[in-house]
Amino acid sequence: MNNDFIDIRVSNGRYILALKDINHPAYFKSYKVKITEDCIDEDWKTFIARNKPMVPKDTVFKEYKLFQNLYGLFFDVEYKGFKYSIDPRYTKLIKISD
Repeated sequence: MNNDFIDIRVSNGRYILALKDINHPAYFKSYKVKITEDCIDEDWKTFIARNKPMVPKDTVFKEYKLFQNLYGLFFDVEYKGFKYSIDPRYTKLIKISD
């Protein structure tokens, strides 16, 4: 059995939510995240309240985490001292050459 991932299942009797630990170290050594279009934090209310700058197109992040909640899967990155949750629709994974 492969124990690289933790599988958590929550059920309300009708729906099952399955969360996995997708922050496996081997994955992060293999890929960088590139932003494909100007974007903001998915939490747009906090984005506005804290006057965060937009993350510009073609920004590349070597350090990131993946985060999953009931709204979906997001890349957590840091840009200019602010933390952002970026929707994967605005990203591209780039393989790091060995």
